Amino acid sequence: MARRHFPPKGSTAVWAAALRKAAMAPDREGRKRIDRLAERLFELAEHGEAPAALAAAREIGDRLDGKAAPAPPPAGEDEPTRVVYTWGEAIASEPAKG
Repeated sequence: MARRHFPPKGSTAVWAAALRKAAMAPDREGRKRIDRLAERLFELAEHGEAPAALAAAREIGDRLDGKAAPAPPPAGEDEPTRVVYTWGEAIASEPAKG
């Protein structure tokens, strides 16, 4: 049987692989450590003191909803700014008029 490499041979994501392995490992009670960490993050957001509670709440929101898109750079006088936001899948599309 071939030996499995951790992380995969040739990978540069050594730190990420080690964190994933530790996150999925069971704690003393047999629960995944990542589940315990998520619960502690919620407890800190609900009952912690500022600024830690705010940071925890922001982290939860970022993971659930995604981080807010950065503001577009200001347009020059000769360059109009066009911002396009999409949400979900397009059902139908119309050709651009112009």
